[in-house]
Amino acid sequence: MSAGEYVRGSLVRNSWVQLEDRQRWGKQPCWAMALGPNLEQRLEAVAEEEVAGFGLSLEHEGPSVEMLDRPLAPALAAPDLAALPSGTGQEDSQGVQALRKEDRQQPQQQQQEQEQQQDVLQAPHEVVLSGALGSRAAEAARLALSDGSVTQVERGLAALRALLAEELRRETGPRSASQNSHAALRLHLTLVRALLKSTREKDALQEAAAAATFHPTAAAALLWLARCRLRHGSREAAFAALEAAVEAGTTDTAESQWGYSCALGQLFAARKTERLRREAEAAYMEGDFGTAASCYMEAIEASGAMVEDTWGRAMLLADRAVCLIKAS
Repeated sequence: MSAGEYVRGSLVRNSWVQLEDRQRWGKQPCWAMALGPNLEQRLEAVAEEEVAGFGLSLEHEGPSVEMLDRPLAPALAAPDLAALPSGTGQEDSQGVQALRKEDRQQPQQQQQEQEQQQDVLQAPHEVVLSGALGSRAAEAARLALSDGSVTQVERGLAALRALLAEELRRETGPRSASQNSHAALRLHLTLVRALLKSTREKDALQEAAAAATFHPTAAAALLWLARCRLRHGSREAAFAALEAAVEAGTTDTAESQWGYSCALGQLFAARKTERLRREAEAAYMEGDFGTAASCYMEAIEASGAMVEDTWGRAMLLADRAVCLIKAS
């Protein structure tokens, strides 16, 4: 069943306005169950370190498979950070003011250095396309990721699989999973992205899971695993993978920094979406259906940063539609 079918079915049944469903779904969001109680404190600590380094926004137009090739929000800009919930509002307010002051005082030279650093971040397939792994790998990636004929894409996918097998065979001797080469990781994740682009979501999930198994501390591998899980509607497992990607941190490789930055942005988007959803539910329970519909719309827009979370948006769309019906 697609996300669109889910929305239509929800509207027909009108099940999302029933109290028992609110109690079942509204008390604790499924992503919060996966991420655990200490996520908020960990994200706030990371944000304080990262805001000055990456000032990207969560606002994006329309979802597409290409959107996450660029980091969405390694850390939120101060206005977005101020909008996030926390257990200690006064401390958050002081922290946001300090971040804004620091941002105003930041020298222009340092800002230019940050912009250059953002430009360095590359997705794994971009590294392969650049020729870093050789001309064969670059050509295979180009074909697999092309918008050409099915035959071209198939040739590219087959070539990527062959190159990945060669790279894995090249690794001789006893090695731990964390020691597998960067080349194998890049090829594996390029294959995952190509499969997703070709809408082969089941195959992409299998390859992403394999990549995360071979490279359990690679943020980029965990990010792609999360994206594939979201495509399948496995939201709890997906957000758990995103949390693992953030906890993995970064290394000196471009794909590691890219994966960490994107995963962090996705988690912030999840928090913002959840806060708005709870506000919408509170307004609904008070009978203020117009405000509830507006809050749901804001939540839908915030969830757009999580490109693959179509199921989450489907639930929000169904809830908003019911509010609009009630308000009319």
